Amino acid sequence: MSGSEEQLLPGEQVQLRARIQRVMFIVPVMLVLAGLALLILSMTKPASFPAFVAPAAVGVFLLGSFLFLYASFIFTTTKFEVTNRRILARAGWPRSNSLEIGLQRVDSILLRQSLPGRIFDYGTLIVVGSGGLLKEVHNIVAAREFRTRIEEKLPRHS
Repeated sequence: MSGSEEQLLPGEQVQLRARIQRVMFIVPVMLVLAGLALLILSMTKPASFPAFVAPAAVGVFLLGSFLFLYASFIFTTTKFEVTNRRILARAGWPRSNSLEIGLQRVDSILLRQSLPGRIFDYGTLIVVGSGGLLKEVHNIVAAREFRTRIEEKLPRHS
């Protein structure tokens, strides 16, 4: 049983589950590949490159590896689900930032998209609850469609 299913109340069922866009892996993968390419070139043709290129290539590779691990961590710990009663959003581990709000207490769902987000169909959804409560969930795939589907579940749309 997943962590989100353990949080469900009796009679509650998950109706929508967001997917997280993998776009956050682009820069780390490019850095890892660039670091590897520079390292291989500097080792196979050392006379063609200054002495600082190999250590710089290792640094770029390590930076890319660290960013890849960080993106993997964010990707695997971010959850955004809508049940027949609540919205559940969680990110992080071991210190988790989470939101559980009843559908009747949701004022609106805002969408924020950058130009790449519009091109690759992802964005940030912001849940606005009564009393000004806000929760942002980043890199949601098909965010516009997901927002529409959430709004259809809200009590005022029933």
